[in-house]
Amino acid sequence: MSDKKEKVYKLSLEVIDEVREACEEQLNVSHHALNFYLSEKPGFLDTIALLSDLLTINYRMVKEIERMEQVCEVEKNHIYLSENQLTLLEAATLSKIYAADELKKSCVVSIYYN
Repeated sequence: MSDKKEKVYKLSLEVIDEVREACEEQLNVSHHALNFYLSEKPGFLDTIALLSDLLTINYRMVKEIERMEQVCEVEKNHIYLSENQLTLLEAATLSKIYAADELKKSCVVSIYYN
């Protein structure tokens, strides 16, 4: 059995804060848009599903970042993440991009603040 060391990745806390802020903004916008579509346009199931996906992804990312800040080593202006933690953030970010692109195709809802 080998004693393989786990890779650790150093990420700026500034980047983490930017990701969290973007997630919180998108969470708020998708929440309001979802409320509108559920009450005013219940037949738009594709749009509702995509907004639900974005709401879930952004919510989970905010919660995961909070958890990472509690359990990961934080030193000066950096946080040290495991490969699994970094992969989770990357996968969630890609999911958000794909869901937002699909949302653009199905309606005129923008999940970004101007």
